[in-house]
Amino acid sequence: MEFKTSLFITLLAACIIPSISHADETGKEKKKASAPAKVFMKFDTDKSGSLSVEEVIKNKSLTKKFAKADLDANGTISLAEFTAYNKARLAAKKKRDAEKAATTTAE
Repeated sequence: MEFKTSLFITLLAACIIPSISHADETGKEKKKASAPAKVFMKFDTDKSGSLSVEEVIKNKSLTKKFAKADLDANGTISLAEFTAYNKARLAAKKKRDAEKAATTTAE
């Protein structure tokens, strides 16, 4: 009987502890940030919720693409713009890769 009780408590803890670890102090579930959001937050050094040229100047690749990513041309990149730009860029890359694979297969 003691073994069954220990097993039950262990299984119960295994189910409860992961859900507790994803809740904040108010008990609300926290959502994990997406990969683009994590990158965005890394560059958003002033925590304004948008990226300025000054914040991305150290990243040559992003600096070159700043104007393309700044969809509303207001001089800053919001998280929504950053995510949309990355999504479009990845979709274009997948399309190029698929076309390249189709060309290679046809030869």
